[in-house]
Amino acid sequence: MTKRNIFVKALLTAALSAAMIVTPTPHSLMQTFSASMEVHAASLSNPIIEKDSSMEAGQKVTWDCIWFGSYPQTEIVDQASSCGIYGKCYETDLDYEVDKSLYTLLESASYDDHGDTIIGKTKYRRIQKNDATYKESESPNRYSWSDHITYHYFRYDPIKWRVLKVNDGKALLLADVCLDDQNYYPEYGSVNWEYSTIRSWLNGYGSSVNAYGTDYTDKNFMDLAFSSDQQSAILATSLENGVADVDLDVLGNEDNNTTDQIFLLSYYDVRSAIKDNLYGFVYAGIIDEARQSNSSAYAKAMGVYTSIKSSSAGKCGWWLRSSSSYAYYTTLVEYDGYADESGYFPHSGYYGVRPALNLDLSSNIYSYAGTVCSDGSIVCAEHTYDEGKVTKEASCTEEGIKTYTCRICQDTKTETIEARGHSWDAGKITKAATVYAKGVKTYTCSRCKARKTASIRKVTPTIKLSARKKTLKKGKKFTLTISKLAKDDSVKSVKSGNKSIVTVKKISANKYKIIAKKKKASARITILLKSGKKATCKVTVK
Repeated sequence: MTKRNIFVKALLTAALSAAMIVTPTPHSLMQTFSASMEVHAASLSNPIIEKDSSMEAGQKVTWDCIWFGSYPQTEIVDQASSCGIYGKCYETDLDYEVDKSLYTLLESASYDDHGDTIIGKTKYRRIQKNDATYKESESPNRYSWSDHITYHYFRYDPIKWRVLKVNDGKALLLADVCLDDQNYYPEYGSVNWEYSTIRSWLNGYGSSVNAYGTDYTDKNFMDLAFSSDQQSAILATSLENGVADVDLDVLGNEDNNTTDQIFLLSYYDVRSAIKDNLYGFVYAGIIDEARQSNSSAYAKAMGVYTSIKSSSAGKCGWWLRSSSSYAYYTTLVEYDGYADESGYFPHSGYYGVRPALNLDLSSNIYSYAGTVCSDGSIVCAEHTYDEGKVTKEASCTEEGIKTYTCRICQDTKTETIEARGHSWDAGKITKAATVYAKGVKTYTCSRCKARKTASIRKVTPTIKLSARKKTLKKGKKFTLTISKLAKDDSVKSVKSGNKSIVTVKKISANKYKIIAKKKKASARITILLKSGKKATCKVTVK
C-alpha cells in the first residue's frame, strides 16, 4: 500500500473512530447524584485549548472530568514510613493515608481470590511484592518494598476520567492517571493489540483471545472496576489498530480492527486526531504536558517506573495500543509526554495502564468531577479535604486556626479553634489577710504563666474571757484572762464602767486584776481590742 493510500485510510479511520464512542460505567462505591446528573451531562465539553508560550507544547489544555467506576489507588498505612513512596521526591498527599485502627482491621480481615475485602461500605485490596508486575524496588524511581511477605493495603477509590470528546450523547474518556502496571504482553515477542494480554485483561476475555493463552474471565480490569450496571453503560467501540508511522503520523494496515469496551489510545490518538488537536494533544511528536500522566500509589506498587527529574517528577510512561514499526516493540507515551512510535519491549514492566472507553451519557451513573489542566491545576466539583492541620495554635486567650487541604486540587479551608482558656493552679497566698486588712491569693496559669489575684477577706476578730459574769464580796478581787485572739490582734484597753464599784489593774497584756470596791452594786468591765472587737464582763459586788 502506498503512503498516500495509508494516509487516506487513516483519515477514514479517524472519522469512523470519532463516530464510534464507548461509554463508561459507574463504580459500585460511587454515590449516585441523580438530581444533578442531567445538568452534568449537558454541560460536559470538549477540551478547551489556549495558546501558552510558557508550556513546552505551546498550549494549555483544560478537560472536563467525571467520576466513574473504582479501582485500588490510595494506600492505607499504620505510619507514613510504611508506604513504599514515603520520602521520595514525588510523594504526595494523595498516595497514602495514615489510619492505625483501619490498618489493624485490614490486617485481620478475610480476603477473596482477588485479594479484596470490604470493611463497612468500602472495598480494599492487599498485595505483596510478588503480586507486582515489576518487582525490583531498589531504584528511587520505584515503589520500595521492605520484603516479599508483608501485605500492603489499598483502598478502592472512584476513578477520575478526562473527557476527550463529547458527541451525540457519548463521551470518549481517558483515565486521569495510570491505574495499574500490566505488561502489554508477558514475554519477548512480536504481538499486536488484537492478541495482546493487556487487551484481554482490560476486557475480561478468555484464553482463546490472546496469544499467550491466559484466561482473564475471572481476574480483569472490567469486573474489578465496574459493577454490572456500569458495564452495561460502556459502549463497544470499533478500533482501528495499525502500525505507527512516524513520517505520515498515520497507521499502517498490518493489524486487524477490533471491537472492545475498554481499550488503550492509539499512537494516532495521542498525535492529535485528524491533525485538528481534537483531544488536546499537539500534533508534533514533541514533549507535551497534555500527554504527561501521574500514577496512583497502587500502580506504583505494581511496578510503574516514576520519573525523578525535576521537570517531570512523579510522571510515568503509559502504553498505547498501536504496534511499533520496530519488531518486538509496542508504542507508548514517555513520562515527559513524548509520543514514542518506536516504543519498548511489551514485557518491560515499566509502563502504566491508562484505560480509555466511550461512555453513554444518558446512563446517568457517573458524576461530575470538575476540571484538570495540562499546567497541573485542578478544579474540583466537590472538594475532598484531608483531616486538617493546626496552622495556628490556640492560646489561652486567642483563637487558633485549623486548615484543611483538598487532596485533589489543594484548595484550602479553615476553621476556628476555640481559645483554650487558662488552666489555673490552686493558687498561693502572696499576702496574708489580717484583722486589719484583706489578703491576696495569686493564681498562675500552667500553660502561659499568666497570673490573676483574688482578695482574701479580713480575719474575723475573736475573743474569749475567763468570765463573762462574776460576783465578788467587797474588797475581794479576781483575775480576768483574755484569750483566743486572732493573729496580730491585741488588747487595746480594759476599762471599768464605774470605778467606784470595781477597778481594773493590768497584770500583763492579757491578764487584768478586777477589785470590788462598793457593796451591793454592779459594773461592766469593757475589753476593747485593737481590731475594734469588744467584750464585757459584768461584776456584781455583794
